[in-house]
Amino acid sequence: MIQVLAEFSKRNASNEFQPSMDIYTASAQPWDNINLDIPKFTKLPSPK
Repeated sequence: MIQVLAEFSKRNASNEFQPSMDIYTASAQPWDNINLDIPKFTKLPSPK
């Protein structure tokens, strides 16, 4: 999975895609940097 993320990072160098939410934050690892500027959900949110 790390290799997939690394490849995505290389291709996303222009920052064309930005996250809109953090999901499954209840199981986030302590080393994970969570963006404080976007909504957080402990599990997958219900569709609107």
